[in-house]
Amino acid sequence: MPKHLPHDASPKSANP
Repeated sequence: MPKHLPHDASPKSANP
């Protein structure tokens, strides 16, 4: 998992 990126680039954390 990369660093703290915006939840826009997180395929695992795809929260609305």
